[in-house]
Amino acid sequence: MTWSMPMRMSEPSPVTFKTPVLRGAKDHRSLSTTAEGL
Repeated sequence: MTWSMPMRMSEPSPVTFKTPVLRGAKDHRSLSTTAEGL
């Protein structure tokens, strides 16, 4: 689980952002807040 955590923050960072961006700016804002909270 520890290995998945850092990879998820570094690797899926751009991938996860792409998904919300395509869906709408609203999702992007939510993702930014989640990233800051983490």
